[in-house]
Amino acid sequence: TFWDSMVKSVKHWIMALSIPVEAWPPFLIIILLWSPCMYALGWYVCFVETGDDTEAEKAKPTFVGKNYRGNPVNDPVKMVLVVREDLGMTPGKVATQAGHASVGLFRRLHEKNAGITQAWQDSGWLKMIGQAANEEELLAYQKKAKGLGLPTYIVRDAALKVVDGYGVENGNRSMLSFIGPTSVLQEAMVGMGPYL
Repeated sequence: TFWDSMVKSVKHWIMALSIPVEAWPPFLIIILLWSPCMYALGWYVCFVETGDDTEAEKAKPTFVGKNYRGNPVNDPVKMVLVVREDLGMTPGKVATQAGHASVGLFRRLHEKNAGITQAWQDSGWLKMIGQAANEEELLAYQKKAKGLGLPTYIVRDAALKVVDGYGVENGNRSMLSFIGPTSVLQEAMVGMGPYL
């Protein structure tokens, strides 16, 4: 039975410990030392503090802009995607452009300021999607976001595939993305309607 095999196993360990150390095979020594060492290492990694909160506060990413220059970001960081409505893009085309806008901005930020992407990840990769009536409005939102110190990215469509007459001309600005703390995004999004 199970208990009999457990008792037998314990008896073997007791007998192994009664043998002089010089007679132990090397692998047995390794096995006996490995478990307690790994347990201690795991305990240390999980439960020992590695720093104080003041250092963590200093490490928070900062944005350079009108209302928050040099101040740590204390509210959630979100990415905003702005779709041009006048292009008449299909839902699939909008999804593709949203992917380009998200990845493009993420790559740019990751190269220049990885702290912002870390703050966005810590916030749960939050995204919002809005709309602009035309290219002029899209560029106005970009200018407003840049004025607030928010990083931006504009997608220029390559128009590689057009389905049923829908699509955009090569080189049109089809989508804008920008990222920042929620409190600042509210100011950047004044007048922007939700994408439906």
